[in-house]
Amino acid sequence: MTMSARKDPMSLEVMAPGCTPSLKPRMSLEVMAPGCTPSLKPRTIAPSSEAGRPDRPTYQKGREFAIIYLRFVRGYSWNRTKREYCEKYHESRELSGLQSKAYRVMASWGWNKRNFRNFTLSDFEGQMRAVQETEILEGIKKMFGPT
Repeated sequence: MTMSARKDPMSLEVMAPGCTPSLKPRMSLEVMAPGCTPSLKPRTIAPSSEAGRPDRPTYQKGREFAIIYLRFVRGYSWNRTKREYCEKYHESRELSGLQSKAYRVMASWGWNKRNFRNFTLSDFEGQMRAVQETEILEGIKKMFGPT
């Protein structure tokens, strides 16, 4: 800031002296704004039931791969993916939850939304071998059928 900006009666420094730390020598937050020192206690996240939504069960091992298989390998719509998944595993999942899980797993594999449509069975098999889950792959193929 220039000197003329500091002398302006509408400048922040004139209206609230001491609140612009960049214009003053370094001072502690406690001196500049008493009572506003951030807590040093570790922050905890409330359980989802306290946050106003029901608890969401975790996915059992391998089920996230079934979502990817149905949607991207078999080419099902998201609605059909949800229906097939819920029927086979006898559980209720929200569509947005299935999508979120699939996108997170695929992103961890280095795939982004632009190239998801090019995801093939051989890509899927390669990823399953890479994460050493070929038994799960065979189980998914038996449960949902080959492509």
